[in-house]
Amino acid sequence: MLSVPISDKVQDYAIRIVMATQPTTDVASALTKQYLRYGASPRGAQAIVIGAKVRALLAGRSHVIPADVRYVVLPTLRHRVILNFEAEAERIDPDTILKGIMDGIPEPQGNNMELKLSRRESDGVSIIDLSGKITAAIPSPLSETRFAMKSQGNARILINLKDVTYVDSSGLGELVLALAPLHKRFALHAALPCSRMTMANGGLRPMQQRRAPAMGKLKLSNPGRQITDLLHFTKLNSVF
Repeated sequence: MLSVPISDKVQDYAIRIVMATQPTTDVASALTKQYLRYGASPRGAQAIVIGAKVRALLAGRSHVIPADVRYVVLPTLRHRVILNFEAEAERIDPDTILKGIMDGIPEPQGNNMELKLSRRESDGVSIIDLSGKITAAIPSPLSETRFAMKSQGNARILINLKDVTYVDSSGLGELVLALAPLHKRFALHAALPCSRMTMANGGLRPMQQRRAPAMGKLKLSNPGRQITDLLHFTKLNSVF
């Protein structure tokens, strides 16, 4: 669980939320200064990160996204902040303050984090065009593609990386997680022997053996220099 990737930006997002609960810091929100006596400690940030990783796994993802952080903030921090007298008098609960803090802190985003995906068909080949950067900072559409392709039978799939400008180590893991099961399924199916048995000398013996036809092919195309070097360095060039 602890090995689930979390990008620096998403981790910093969790830290900023915790820092905003501390009324004596420069980044404290207006709600914090008005209603909190004490904020969460650094252990609060650690607990958020661990909880977000669990949330990511339960959601079927291999990496943490900002939504995972937001999901665990309330159950993680509500008992770690101490209300002041004014909050008690006005019956302001910790959840109200924490929600206000999160609303005031923008989630990590930007063009440098976007990965766009489109699909098209050409001569019986399913072509998946990717553009942008493949990192673990955002939900990857590759997982959706994996499930979409899983229902196809005799498929030929081409992943076009021409417009992918960067892949980090976590993004490479996401690429492998999304695409390798398809490749493995195709390869294993092609390697399974099919036998016909016949009665001979009182027992069953193989009459003929043949290999089942491959269900499909999965290829990566047009990788840039950085992606090519990364695939060679990790020995994954032999997988795809």
